[in-house]
Amino acid sequence: MAATDDMTKVTDGLSVEHTDNPSVVFVTSYLTPKKQNGIFVGWVLPEDSEPNFMIFTTNQPESSDSQWRHQLDKFVKKYQKELAALSWGLWLENGNSQGAIGIDLQPTPHFVYCPIEAIEKLNSNVDSRLQELLGLMEHHQPETEVLMIAIANDQIKLIYFDPEPTPPSCYQQVGKEVDTLLEQLEQRLSEQVKFD
Repeated sequence: MAATDDMTKVTDGLSVEHTDNPSVVFVTSYLTPKKQNGIFVGWVLPEDSEPNFMIFTTNQPESSDSQWRHQLDKFVKKYQKELAALSWGLWLENGNSQGAIGIDLQPTPHFVYCPIEAIEKLNSNVDSRLQELLGLMEHHQPETEVLMIAIANDQIKLIYFDPEPTPPSCYQQVGKEVDTLLEQLEQRLSEQVKFD
């Protein structure tokens, strides 16, 4: 299904807004990505802070802290086919055994896996406010959808879209190995998503 203006995709009671741009839902929280040996393993709520969770669309006013999200939107739109090809290539290699594909944007952009267990733990830490994200992950259809989670500035952002053509077709058309796609997309992310 191609994304069109004001289209809503409903999956078992979950509703996600789609626009001409890849559908994006922002999940903002005062959380810190937890890494072990430089690998993303989950999120940590800073001490003495209350969970703060919001879901909002691309119509939010832009601040210097949110500029990376706008830059990422442009990147996703520009490289939609390559991201879909990467998504399918990683799916062929690992299925969903590693969790969702993540893009850790700091200190330099690189792709990671976000284990479902880490997101479930985060969900329990924020009073089940990430239940919709978990539902999307559970019902993700990799042959027709791309689902990735971007991480930056102690925030996460869901990247979710239905590419045309489908991810398997994108993978075939792009014709590159997964490692090559990873390297090229990480380089382009470094060039196009900047932090002050």
